[in-house]
Amino acid sequence: LASRTNLVVVAPGVVVHPAQAIVQLHLAKAMDEDTVSISEEVLDFWDRHGVSMEYVVTCKAHEQRGLTPTAQAGPPLPAWVRIYALRCMQVMMQTSGMSMPDWFQAASLFDMFFLRVTGDASMIPMTCICAVRLVIKLNSARHAELHKRRRQAEHMQDTDHLSLARRVAQDMAMSGIEIPEITEEILDSHERVMCQALKWRTNVMTAERWLSTFLVRFNSLTNNRYHVNVEAAMHMAQSLVMRQSASLRYSHYSLALGVFFISLGMARIIPMDVLHLPTTSMDGAFMQSGLNGRTPESTFTDVESSSMSRILEHVTCCDLQVLRQAAQCVMQAQRAAA
Repeated sequence: LASRTNLVVVAPGVVVHPAQAIVQLHLAKAMDEDTVSISEEVLDFWDRHGVSMEYVVTCKAHEQRGLTPTAQAGPPLPAWVRIYALRCMQVMMQTSGMSMPDWFQAASLFDMFFLRVTGDASMIPMTCICAVRLVIKLNSARHAELHKRRRQAEHMQDTDHLSLARRVAQDMAMSGIEIPEITEEILDSHERVMCQALKWRTNVMTAERWLSTFLVRFNSLTNNRYHVNVEAAMHMAQSLVMRQSASLRYSHYSLALGVFFISLGMARIIPMDVLHLPTTSMDGAFMQSGLNGRTPESTFTDVESSSMSRILEHVTCCDLQVLRQAAQCVMQAQRAAA
């Protein structure tokens, strides 16, 4: 069967595609070498799946520009107001049948908008609706079927969103924040203001997209040899984005780096001394992610740990020191939100 389907036998009863076999042999060889190189097969795989080196470098540069405050930017929004707004966007997206990646996208647009305008809390309800609308339009532009479904349910969704935004405005008014009346005309105008402030770049990188990129690159380079709790990692990323506004210090790239690095520690893929994080901090991360709180102990040898560190540098396009700093930044954000 293996010969008829061009598969390769790598172990008794185990057959894989030739490209996967090359990756597996490459990794096994890398674990015994002082340096780790990436095969052409892996590079081609990254290109086909949209996670190439050029993609990572380009997206990092775009994100840095997008998170650089302009001269028109006002003071940060009160933390409780922002959290309330992001939770309202979650409800809006649930009524529209949207997914978690869509919420990450809307949250990114929300934060980037307030980094570029002199906004205040009175703009929150309108910005919530417009961020969700932009994500819906972005998705429908990518997929014809989504566009058809959006047109069929557009009036109902807009009505639901407008009703929810008005309830948000009422709640904020009870807290002493004056909110202007919200109408369809005002929403259309505010959506144009958002697009202009964002320079029409609505397809932005998010913590979820960065984390997914790292996982694809890592799994392809290691031939899916290790298991990472993706659900726990995404939960941690969502919690961080909910409580920490995006900025140059807390960029989506940096948060995803930290979550990815900590997740590898949770999975015992890298040892604690590589993480350089206090045990108590790691225990807190485990408990918040629904894990058992036990400190992981990697079973790797020193040579394997060293090779894994170099593999991570290829995966994330940054050195080990930057990874450690990102993990520390994540832990600081978690402690600040506790």
